[in-house]
Amino acid sequence: MSGPIRRLLVLGGGSELAVAFAERCIDGGLDHLTLASTKHRVEHWFYDDNDDPRSSEILEERAQRHDNMLILPRADLVDTDYRRDGATHQWSDVAVSRIAQIKNKAIERFLGSSMASRLFLVDADVLVTPGTIDHLAELETPIISAVYWTQFTPGDPFMPNVWDRDKYGFDSIESILRLAKPGHHAVGGLGACTLIERHVLEAGIDFSPIPNLRIWGEDRHFCIRAMCAGFPLAADSCVTPFHVYRTELLGEADAWAGAGSSPEWFRAHWTTPTWERSLRALAS
Repeated sequence: MSGPIRRLLVLGGGSELAVAFAERCIDGGLDHLTLASTKHRVEHWFYDDNDDPRSSEILEERAQRHDNMLILPRADLVDTDYRRDGATHQWSDVAVSRIAQIKNKAIERFLGSSMASRLFLVDADVLVTPGTIDHLAELETPIISAVYWTQFTPGDPFMPNVWDRDKYGFDSIESILRLAKPGHHAVGGLGACTLIERHVLEAGIDFSPIPNLRIWGEDRHFCIRAMCAGFPLAADSCVTPFHVYRTELLGEADAWAGAGSSPEWFRAHWTTPTWERSLRALAS
């Protein structure tokens, strides 16, 4: 499948972290992905969900300088009570519903106003490595996420953005450990850095909640819809994005980028033998 690819980021929130995300995700995303994608034309779509005017100003200024950057019109949505503190992110049902609606609006626009071959959905606090789009597209998988790692609270083991079953369940410790090595894996759930082929979205797969299913999170409902419709879910761990989950990680993100955005950086600093021992201790 060939043709242009649309990439959507949702920028939102206030604080130093939101401004840093705007600067890194816009500049790094446009420069790295566009220059590194030699086989696809990439158009970058942004949804401005900021409550900090500095972030919106950065977004507007960059949009004026890049022909392949589009700020999507704001939708009439219920205000969110999403918050970050110094340790973790606090998601409410209202905030999750808002994100689902934004993603669905992007899907509607994708299907209605373009003939692009794929839609790449990536969270704004995820820094994607150069070459990611080309790599994922070459695998010709209907739905595939690049694996990245998150320490949800300080002191906890780093965990992936993909899982095996249910809300966030794993069949074994080995199922997590395999994701720290280069490979292509079948999974039961994924999100936040996902390339989706057009025919999946044309089949009606979206982020709407399934009314009789009480599982939290818009990505879960997307994944369940996809699997029930016969679309397999896959994860790739050959390219590894950086999840800037907290402000204090910005320095490490710069170090990772300075090291060539290599997956080896994570194996040297995050998914280490000590990390593996901590996972096994939790399971024992």
